[in-house]
Amino acid sequence: MGANMEALKRQAMLLIRDLEPEEVLDALSVPLREVLARLEDEQRVSFVLQLLEQGDEDKITSMVHL
Repeated sequence: MGANMEALKRQAMLLIRDLEPEEVLDALSVPLREVLARLEDEQRVSFVLQLLEQGDEDKITSMVHL
């Protein structure tokens, strides 16, 4: 399944790059909510912080307070 998964990831990235950012967010919101709902709280927070990691520290701090 490893090679299959890598091929699927590459295909997904190609589709994502072809779409407008708003379209990508719309397409990913339902599956992402489903996956996040199945995670433990610590895993969910860790994932969100990793997504925001590329921003500056002030943005991360303000998002944590939401």
